[in-house]
Amino acid sequence: MSKGIIVTGMQCGGCERIVEKAIGAVDGVGDVEADYESNAVRLDLTGSPKLSRIAEAVDHAGYEANIPNLDQTDGDEDDTEVEDESDDVETSDDEVVENSE
Repeated sequence: MSKGIIVTGMQCGGCERIVEKAIGAVDGVGDVEADYESNAVRLDLTGSPKLSRIAEAVDHAGYEANIPNLDQTDGDEDDTEVEDESDDVETSDDEVVENSE
């Protein structure tokens, strides 16, 4: 399954690699492809990673993640898993990034 998120603060290819490495270290995440120009990050999921773990990894790397459904938890973010509701992500420029499977 493929999922798209937005990560702000990336300014170069080096930033992309840092974000890819940080997110790729989260259990349940396979390949990660970041694009600093659009702020889009595509994740190929190998399991059911926790949204909060992905957000923490991005934050720890020095960037900010905008993950759909992260704020819609009922108090326990660790129980929220990545859902396959939508494979489209809106960037800050109202551009829609479509994930191909």
